[in-house]
Amino acid sequence: MTEKIDFEAFRANTGGDLQMETTLLHLFLECAEEALANLQQPGQWQQQLHLLKGIVLNVGAYELAQATEVAQHVPPAERPAQLQTIQQQYLHIKQQIELYLQKM
Repeated sequence: MTEKIDFEAFRANTGGDLQMETTLLHLFLECAEEALANLQQPGQWQQQLHLLKGIVLNVGAYELAQATEVAQHVPPAERPAQLQTIQQQYLHIKQQIELYLQKM
């Protein structure tokens, strides 16, 4: 599995505080799930992608942040394909986070 999160940068941002890391990763999962669900609501595409991009940057998921940036600029007809790409990347990141949390 290719690493989609820069855990080294994430650890540097938390100062190695394991409790903070755990809290932030759980918060990330909760907020990302909500943003992904809201992406499918009428009129929410831009706002939720912007929110999601900020959330994923906080944990070092730079590839997913790039995908959200691209998705912000696609025409409505291309949104379903972009959403699928973002959801797939998120699921991969979620698996990495769950494994990371189990090892803590």
